[in-house]
Amino acid sequence: MRDADKSKEQLIQELQELRNKYEGTPSNYEPSCSNINESRKTDLIGSEENYRQVLSSMSSIIWKADIDKGEFTNVYISPAADTILGLEDGTIDNKWETFLSYVHPDDADTIYKKILNAIINNVSKINVEFRVKRADGTKLCFYCTCSILNNNGDTQIFGNAVDITEHKKMEQELKNKTNELTQIMNSFPVPMFILDKNHKVTYWNQACEKATAISAERMIGAKYPGLAFYPNKRKVMADLIVDNNIESIADFYEEKSLKKSFIEGGYEAEDFFPLLNKWLYFTAAPLKDIDGIIIGAIETLQDKTIEKQAEDALIAARMLAENASRTKSEFLSNVNHELRTPLSLILGYSDLLLEENKLMDEQQAKFVEIIKSGGSRLLDMINSLIYISEIEDGKMELEINDFSLPEMVYEIQKVARSIAIKKSIKLDFTLDPDIRTIYADKSKLKIIFHHLITNAIKFTPEQGKIWVNIKHDHGNALYIDVKDNGIGISEEDKAKLFDTFVQVDGSPTRRYGGSGLGLALVKKLVEIHKGSIWLESESGKGSTFHLAIPAQNEVISRTNVLLHPTAI
Repeated sequence: MRDADKSKEQLIQELQELRNKYEGTPSNYEPSCSNINESRKTDLIGSEENYRQVLSSMSSIIWKADIDKGEFTNVYISPAADTILGLEDGTIDNKWETFLSYVHPDDADTIYKKILNAIINNVSKINVEFRVKRADGTKLCFYCTCSILNNNGDTQIFGNAVDITEHKKMEQELKNKTNELTQIMNSFPVPMFILDKNHKVTYWNQACEKATAISAERMIGAKYPGLAFYPNKRKVMADLIVDNNIESIADFYEEKSLKKSFIEGGYEAEDFFPLLNKWLYFTAAPLKDIDGIIIGAIETLQDKTIEKQAEDALIAARMLAENASRTKSEFLSNVNHELRTPLSLILGYSDLLLEENKLMDEQQAKFVEIIKSGGSRLLDMINSLIYISEIEDGKMELEINDFSLPEMVYEIQKVARSIAIKKSIKLDFTLDPDIRTIYADKSKLKIIFHHLITNAIKFTPEQGKIWVNIKHDHGNALYIDVKDNGIGISEEDKAKLFDTFVQVDGSPTRRYGGSGLGLALVKKLVEIHKGSIWLESESGKGSTFHLAIPAQNEVISRTNVLLHPTAI
């Protein structure tokens, strides 16, 4: 009898036993054909046909076999196998070798070995995956669950093979996406790790390996990654987010934590990590499923050690600067009281002695003149220091008033000529006749003129010439040019000319005196007037200083009578 016929007889016998169980007929009772009426035979055949239809309509392959000395006998393979493999009905026909011919050779051998191994080891259930090739060449993948029964030495195996081709495709796509994401995250220079809902590390990128000197192989699967950063067991921010324990974030990191505005449910903080000996800035955010349930958390780390060191250095420097500023203010206050006051007395008595020069001979008068000149230079330096300090500290305020510019220029001219005459230098002042009254800080403007003109006198040779030109721009700004035919300034020295305590000739044997404060003060005074100053000069060809000072709230007036016109 063929295997298919045996299978049919066995199925009929199983159905007969099932019927006898419910009708009370012993299973070992063998009725004669005359005892079976036609109605019951028809029902039995119908039940068998229904059974076959159910198996044929299933999307999985149901199979059954006896195992005899390692061989498959009494094989039954459901008709669905033909449909699934794209074959004509009856092609498989319960032939195990025919079915295996459509299975990948490697997998066919695996199926056989797994089943035999299970039988030898008394394993009752195994699972196996295998690949098949349909008649049209299409490749499918199946997952088969096999149950092994051993009854009095007779071994039977029942299998249910389910098509998992689409599942495997999705699995491969997910694997590809995971690999792609892993590559992206590994190329990310910022250390990063991921925890699952059980606080186990599921991802530890290469930057994290480098930062902690701990490999991903060692960390993945580890619970609570805090031991990579702290000497004792301690939760990291990602742990707190997994637990949805947001209140503890503030307790752990105090004022150093902050809610991350652009990441939903994310937080940021910074802390010192003893094991790494580093300050780290870190952010953590929850990972959620489609229902919004937290299933893990991701945390990123960024080394802030250099920034923290720079911040600490900046704080220290600021404190040092504040202390220096206080010391400077105290020093200048002492200078103001302890030096300027006695200097004023020295200069006053020097003037008095020079006025009463009948009491002195020529040499004595010369000595007094030297005292006065030295005192004036010292007082000028002290005043410049105090003015620069006030400007830098933001304490100097402009005293804006309207005043006669021609009158002020006349006063400046008198003082300048008394200095220039000693070197036989000619001064040429030109004032736009339209200018009468201007609105500015008169005392500060006089200081600007004083330092520019005395600077020109200092660097102009004997019998040289200095030009001072003053004009306006339709009442909107005052322009001042101070030009000399002195030694000029090189391109290299121009860049530092307006710096404090800088002199063109800084050598110990320099020919020209001075403190290096005058032009620095001029620039600062021009700037607090919201003006600008620039220089045109060539070495050996003289210099021209240009100033532009905008009108202070009121335009330059042309209505007042010109004062001292003959002096200009």
